[in-house]
Amino acid sequence: MRAFPAAAVALVLPVTAAGQPPSGVTEFAALAGASLLEAGTDDGTPGRPVPPGTAVRRSIGGSVLLGLRAARRLGERARVGVSFAVAPSHDLTSQAPLPCEAPICPMPPPTSTERSRLVAYHYGLSVAYDLARGRARPFLGLGAGGVSYAGGGEVKMDLAMRVEGGIKVYWGRFGFELQAGDAIVPSHFLTGKTEHDVHLAAGVLFRLP
Repeated sequence: MRAFPAAAVALVLPVTAAGQPPSGVTEFAALAGASLLEAGTDDGTPGRPVPPGTAVRRSIGGSVLLGLRAARRLGERARVGVSFAVAPSHDLTSQAPLPCEAPICPMPPPTSTERSRLVAYHYGLSVAYDLARGRARPFLGLGAGGVSYAGGGEVKMDLAMRVEGGIKVYWGRFGFELQAGDAIVPSHFLTGKTEHDVHLAAGVLFRLP
């Protein structure tokens, strides 16, 4: 019977250690999810006055999201990393009122709608901290970087800050991650205002010693 506690300890210790990433570990993640961006303006050019009845509504909708991240652990819980993500299926929609020559025009007036594809590239540097140790690790993170929007032969670049949180579950060198983040653009190219691009993603992890 005395051999049982020793055997139990020998079994539990490796399992526990496998769930606790040691200091100095490099971690890679591949993530997939959605960008929930919803931004719009009534004239398409921030700060430009528009005569009544002639405003053009321009807006950007959401997209699927694919991303990669590489991070280096600093101690038991902290890590610093770089990330890159692409949102390839944003729609840039333009709606313009159609002229009406009838004595009585319908309300609201008819509009013409044009859509074009816009690809967003997110990149930046971040720091994160695990709120617990063990196999399952909830975490919070902060980051800064930029986002570039490419479409119609043009590229628009904006600064961006990022706040995120989620949970990771480890099995040895592999793991699984769920995360939610807010990419905050202080002066969006379309609206000239602060816009929030909420990201929801899940993915797999791999650690190198």
